[in-house]
Amino acid sequence: MAVSYPLLRRIHDLAKSRTEARPHDAESAGVLAFEPSEPLDRRVLLDSEAPNPPLDYERAVLSRRSKRNFFPARLDRKKAVLLLESASSLYKGQPEDSERAFPFLTLGVLFQNVEGFDDGFYLFSGEGGSLRLIREESFHEPLSRVCLDQPWISRAAVNFLFMANLAGLEKALGPRGYRLLLMDAGRMAQRVYLAATGLSLGCCGVGALYDEEARTLLDLNPDSALFYAVSAGPVKGSGF
Repeated sequence: MAVSYPLLRRIHDLAKSRTEARPHDAESAGVLAFEPSEPLDRRVLLDSEAPNPPLDYERAVLSRRSKRNFFPARLDRKKAVLLLESASSLYKGQPEDSERAFPFLTLGVLFQNVEGFDDGFYLFSGEGGSLRLIREESFHEPLSRVCLDQPWISRAAVNFLFMANLAGLEKALGPRGYRLLLMDAGRMAQRVYLAATGLSLGCCGVGALYDEEARTLLDLNPDSALFYAVSAGPVKGSGF
């Protein structure tokens, strides 16, 4: 017999009801506690020609699995850009819709040993067509500790970071906003999974993490949180 948890049922019921969107300003969607200064405030255009993936769409869907046996091989820039474009493609052409949490979803990425990119912490632009370097240092090892000490995260070439200003989200969309946020993030993450599978790379998402440690590592403001991460890169046995 299934066990019923009244608190979980209450949370589900609260997030079920629609709330008319309230006006919000851009600052209520920001996640960083600071604004980086030069020379780190520079942008990287995602303009590299994508490679031909070894798997077509149907085979990628059928083969899609979580794979986390990453190893520290250098990731080709073309493959990296295809992963980035897959993650950010939903940013493009998003309508001002009361049923969207996109204005509050901030997508970041950590690079390690990726051709054409400095190791560091980047943020996607609102349109998804460029990256902004926030801090130039290695984040993979501390991120693995933040994600419940899972060492495979530190060996991935790319770690996508899904962050949000939760206070601004709830103010604008009410309790349902968090559910919408998770659905939007899930759609973006699954595109990364499919792109990685098609490129014979590994990919694995993780939602278990230490909230305060994550906020400190990324220097997020008190209203914001890292709520999901997706690792991708070369894996053993992939023929990379």
